[in-house]
Amino acid sequence: MLPASCPQIVRNCDRGPRANGDTRPSGTLEPRLAPDGGTHPVLTRGSAGYHRHMAERNRVSPRSEIVAIPLRGRFMGNRGCLHRGHTVVRNHAGKRWIICVTDYPARTVAQWSDGHYTVLFFHDEAVALAAGHRPCALCRRERYNDFRVAWQSAHGGGLPGADQMDARLHGERLVGSGQRTHEAPWSSLPDGAFALSDGGPAVVLGDTVVPWSAEGYGTPANRPTGTATVLTPPSTVAVLTAGYRPDVA
Repeated sequence: MLPASCPQIVRNCDRGPRANGDTRPSGTLEPRLAPDGGTHPVLTRGSAGYHRHMAERNRVSPRSEIVAIPLRGRFMGNRGCLHRGHTVVRNHAGKRWIICVTDYPARTVAQWSDGHYTVLFFHDEAVALAAGHRPCALCRRERYNDFRVAWQSAHGGGLPGADQMDARLHGERLVGSGQRTHEAPWSSLPDGAFALSDGGPAVVLGDTVVPWSAEGYGTPANRPTGTATVLTPPSTVAVLTAGYRPDVA
């Protein structure tokens, strides 16, 4: 069975009937989430003039936290329905944590829709993988297949299905309600893996590590020596070692 269908944020013009006393012309833009999830302030026109939209709590950090930060998301995805109203009330709902494109036309859902999965945003694919997600089989079919081939190369057995990968990843994502980490030599980590460096998350790129924060990536530093506290789940680290190359902003 394919993973949950992919979300897309849409901005709609309200062309329906107006309430008594509402003199706005049909088609006036209501405040809506920006196409990238409102990851930067956006001005739209409504009855009270222009509205400035600020970040909502729908971004995911490499530490798998769902946060409100003003950082653009190159990818979106979900891990089930996590919200009531505009409030995130749980970390996940189920084992299917996926990474989607932001512009898949076949599936649309408005942000914070009742009864639908919570639309989440990731700075890039390396961040999403560190948080415990994997490529969607629907909107990212080619990359999903690349991930499966690398998984098979890393772990053996037949070509894995979504349920098999999700079950294994879920056991590696969490300890209690927080992110499960593991240790590995810094020298063994492949490009795209996240580990803690100077107390914060950093992505490995060649002989360097690049720190990540709410503002994005910082200044590269030399790859440390010794033992790393790794954020990217062990199975995904093995997939990266086997040749899967994630998008890094």
